[in-house]
Amino acid sequence: MYEPVPEFRLPESTAGYLTDPLVLKAVDSLLDEDSSTLPSTLDSTELASYLRARAAALAVKYDTVIALEELWRAIWGRLLGGWLCDAEWKEDRNPDHLWDEQAFWHRHLRSGYAFWTGIELQRPSDDQMPCIRLYCSLLLTSDEEETELLEGKLAGFELTDEDHSWSSWMYQIDPCRIPVEQTVELSEMKAIADRIYQAVQEVTL
Repeated sequence: MYEPVPEFRLPESTAGYLTDPLVLKAVDSLLDEDSSTLPSTLDSTELASYLRARAAALAVKYDTVIALEELWRAIWGRLLGGWLCDAEWKEDRNPDHLWDEQAFWHRHLRSGYAFWTGIELQRPSDDQMPCIRLYCSLLLTSDEEETELLEGKLAGFELTDEDHSWSSWMYQIDPCRIPVEQTVELSEMKAIADRIYQAVQEVTL
């Protein structure tokens, strides 16, 4: 059972990572390093502070992965009581993959339909502030093919044109680019998810 929540509080480490360019750069640099070795330029007196920095970077990573799952649960999970979670849900759920994608998604099944739902914490870029985005797709499945069923039913939504393997065929909700702050108001995202689910119900029932 997923408990309804009116707002979501991002971990301080995640909010700092997404909103402070210096923190983002430092964390990414530390996590890109080979964890089995130490930097060649590291002085022996710097070992403890270096290891603390690595531990802090790993905390950002795992805090963010946990936050992604909890955000997905607060927005999408509350709607899916009548659906069966795909038995293969553990695929691509390792923390490294979720961290790289900054996204969490699930596939739920019912009566030959597959309903994909996802959420992304989008890193900042030169022309984009960090934000939260929703994704969805409804497929009619068979042994031969999968047919998309939401086309033309979601005004304001469009298929993604991104290279993410998990989202290139899913609908993204551009009006729902919620700015990243430590406390995230969920009402807009939940209202959009409700509207999507109503369209899904009309197709599948």
